[in-house]
Amino acid sequence: MFDQLFILKLKRFGLFLLIYTISFFIFFKTLPYTLPFVLAIIIALINKPFNNLLIRKFKLPVSLSSIITTTITFSVIFYFLTLITLKLITEAKNLLVKVPSVDVIYPYIQNLLVNLEKHLRTLDPTIFKNIQNNLNSVFLTLLNMTQTLLNSLLSFAIKLPSLFLVIVITFIATYFMSKDINSYKIQFTKIFNEEGKKKFSEFSSESYKMLVNYLKSYSILVSLTFIESFIAFTSLKFNYALLLSLLCAFLDIFPILGIGLVYFSLAAYFLLVKNYYIAIALVIIYIIITIIRQIVEPKLVSSTLGLNPIFVLASIYIGVKAYGFLGMLYLLFLMVFYNILKKIKLI
Repeated sequence: MFDQLFILKLKRFGLFLLIYTISFFIFFKTLPYTLPFVLAIIIALINKPFNNLLIRKFKLPVSLSSIITTTITFSVIFYFLTLITLKLITEAKNLLVKVPSVDVIYPYIQNLLVNLEKHLRTLDPTIFKNIQNNLNSVFLTLLNMTQTLLNSLLSFAIKLPSLFLVIVITFIATYFMSKDINSYKIQFTKIFNEEGKKKFSEFSSESYKMLVNYLKSYSILVSLTFIESFIAFTSLKFNYALLLSLLCAFLDIFPILGIGLVYFSLAAYFLLVKNYYIAIALVIIYIIITIIRQIVEPKLVSSTLGLNPIFVLASIYIGVKAYGFLGMLYLLFLMVFYNILKKIKLI
């Protein structure tokens, strides 16, 4: 009934899908334990061209070039993290000073509820009940969002000592990975014949390009969110614009949370203190940023990863809807690796 070549390709795709799904599941399930080594591999791959440059131009031994590039990389990261942390501490202090106490904000809430109750009592009981249910839902959502943020901050504070250990292990692992990455590759390729070695080399090269392009595309998206938020908060004359912009950029990485956590929380606060101009402006800015991201993300990811924009859009939407951020990653990388294997004629 079907062409034999089509059946063969279908079997190969089925095998690829099975292996990919199992590998993806194992990778993310074990990531809490393997994170330092995964980061070490990524940094070592990024540093590889610089290592080769030092070895070729200055005739340095591999061990010395590896320690130089690793030290420089971590020094730059540490320097910028220190600058950002100091700025965040300064702006967090300003934010805490400006945030009103419960005694100040409570009269606003009480006054709002009294006025709302007066207007609602004139409505039909059914409409009143629906509005009451919707308001309860909104307040519960805001409460859950705030609780999620506080839990995340608390969890981060508790994990600070283990974070330091992760950094140290990552530094050491990066050095050894940078130094021995070529020997690891040679040892691994010994299991293949000549044709297999050629295919593995092509696969490694394409995967490396894909990794760099993927990181580049999402770095651009997160940076765009940061710049848009910083311009917005600065225009609205927020003294803690950098802190809020960095928080938006961080939350933008996780679609489950998203920048709405910041924008809607701020809008709710300004609504309570009767600063309607700022509240409405924040909602409008959030809508604009979301629309820009929805337009830019598929085009940017598709161009950097060499995928069809409609497939990228579908994978982002379906993935996030089904399993959140991991679902999106699963579908995106499924398409990427399928394209790589198709390009090197393994599927």
